[in-house]
Amino acid sequence: MSLLKLFFVTDLHGSTVCFRKFINAVLWSKPPDFLILGGDISGKSVIPLIRQEDGQFTIPLNGELQSLSADEVVHFKTQAEDRGAYIYECSTEDWKHFTYSAVEQQRVAQALQERRLTEWLVYARERLSKTKTRLIVNCGNDDDFFLDEIIESFPPIIFPEGKAIALDADLTLLSVGYSNTTPWHCKRELTEPELRERIDLIVRRAPKSENCIFNFHCPPINTALDLAPKLDGKLRPSLGIDGVVMHHYGSVAVREAILKFNPLLSLHGHIHEQHVIEKLGVTVCVNPGTAYWTGSLQGVVATFDAGRLVGVHLTSERYSLESEKRWQTLCDLVIAALPSSINRMIMVLKKRPKSDAFEEQQELFERHREAAEEKLNRILSLLERRDAFEANLHLDVEKKDNPDG
Repeated sequence: MSLLKLFFVTDLHGSTVCFRKFINAVLWSKPPDFLILGGDISGKSVIPLIRQEDGQFTIPLNGELQSLSADEVVHFKTQAEDRGAYIYECSTEDWKHFTYSAVEQQRVAQALQERRLTEWLVYARERLSKTKTRLIVNCGNDDDFFLDEIIESFPPIIFPEGKAIALDADLTLLSVGYSNTTPWHCKRELTEPELRERIDLIVRRAPKSENCIFNFHCPPINTALDLAPKLDGKLRPSLGIDGVVMHHYGSVAVREAILKFNPLLSLHGHIHEQHVIEKLGVTVCVNPGTAYWTGSLQGVVATFDAGRLVGVHLTSERYSLESEKRWQTLCDLVIAALPSSINRMIMVLKKRPKSDAFEEQQELFERHREAAEEKLNRILSLLERRDAFEANLHLDVEKKDNPDG
């Protein structure tokens, strides 16, 4: 059986630690054939780090300048970069110019975005150079257009926007990083008719839409994938009697395309708050969401066999001692339910604690009167989830071995 596996993440927004965890999926025991970054790769904030005449540094904080020691500067830079912020080292005069000039703010932001993306791509290309895993990086509505050329200048890394990319003989990836309009008026935003036209154009480039994977940054409207807090006129979350009011912000054009063309799988981002899989028509739709500001990576692993989607599940880094206990209980239930030949195959799983994501599976495994084949498929899914957790362990080991890495 020849399987094709992809690992999809999105909306990293400049978080270097999340990007490195994503690339380190090549260290899984069964690494993905494709790593796909779905868009919104650039960060959202620039923090001035002001160099004083005495060699000390300060940062603007709550309207005042806060001094940092040499050790604090190193820690601050790392923490800021891992959370997606850019650090602008400058003199007092440069800081004043930056503060009052919109043109200078844009120039500095673009220079910092270019530098970080270049560092990411250099890291990825070196990391993947001796593997069979291929990297696909798209931009989203938050990303400036000059980033496209940077990605394209790093072959064999693939920039997929507007292209029909053959993943193998059976599967074609179609990518659209644009979104419908938002209150922030980003550069890659289109009206619904414009977005519909762009989607139709790229779908016509595919041999068969039914054998396609949609990589559309914007999720379909009126699904669990596109729910986010409703904003008032001042772009603040609206509150109701039950707390924050939620609203559907997805695209009509994307929803129509999914129902019209029936792709095997539809990958989305844009809405950070969701971490969900939902079926729309015959298509499995996924938005893994993002928690980039915490340094925690969320994603989705999908597995295909001869053009058929045979497995899809979300991954996250949520983990605690309590979840380890639940994982051990889950393994005991599975082992008790399966034939001895399968038991031997999964005994190794008990040696590895798992994430909270497995809690939702426990009830299913307690109903162990299902057929052995169905139980085996569940075990294969757990193995895939273990792989996602291993990527984080590899990163921790890498940091200990190489403090500068």
